[in-house]
Amino acid sequence: MIDELAQKTWQRSSTSKIPLLALFVAEYNEETFNFAKEVARNFRGKVMTTYSNSAQLAERWGSSGKVIPTAIFTNWAGDQPKFTIFNEESGTLTTESAIAFANQALEGTYVSFKKSEPIPESNDDAVKVVVGKNFEEIVYDKEKDVFVEFYAPWCGHCKKLAPVWDELGEIFEDKAPNVVIAKIDATANGLPAGIDISGFPTLIFYPADNKQGVPYNEDRDLESLKQFVIEHASRPITEKEDL
Repeated sequence: MIDELAQKTWQRSSTSKIPLLALFVAEYNEETFNFAKEVARNFRGKVMTTYSNSAQLAERWGSSGKVIPTAIFTNWAGDQPKFTIFNEESGTLTTESAIAFANQALEGTYVSFKKSEPIPESNDDAVKVVVGKNFEEIVYDKEKDVFVEFYAPWCGHCKKLAPVWDELGEIFEDKAPNVVIAKIDATANGLPAGIDISGFPTLIFYPADNKQGVPYNEDRDLESLKQFVIEHASRPITEKEDL
């Protein structure tokens, strides 16, 4: 009924398209084994139930990595995994709550936990700070063109870009109020489904009329960034000569 989470179980789930439930525990012992077995008993033949003591893997899949035990449910959309993460803010994961979580995840009704830094109390700088909890509110605003830098705090290229990005924000703050220059620490915040960041910094422009996003792969100097925004803005930006 249960197995340790490993590459072989992941591949078996991926190949068979049977959903996979991963229960993340602090350590392997009789108590956690019995916990996993009791949960698995409810999903025999429908879900592959596994358990792991890797908080790092739980974090990589979308949990905070700081709350154990937790659970992550994986459904398959073609070859791509879709993760549903137990809401760490709803209380401790117990046998009962794990079963309820897996049932709702199986039905597609569970509202997945979103890893997020706190929403800034003040967000008045020229470059707006985006976190997991306000990403959709800011970036998917259909009245705004939003240019987002996905960065990592340890990334040298990100640090080099920072003053240029700040200046870009200052340029458009007054001249084009429908344009938002933003940034998000992609290592500390969960991202919506469909956004896959593989390197830093990653720059994506989200016009008001195209929230699929337009990747930026050109030079990272101020003039190139500015012209890209002007060319891809959903509405003409006036007073171009003043920008």
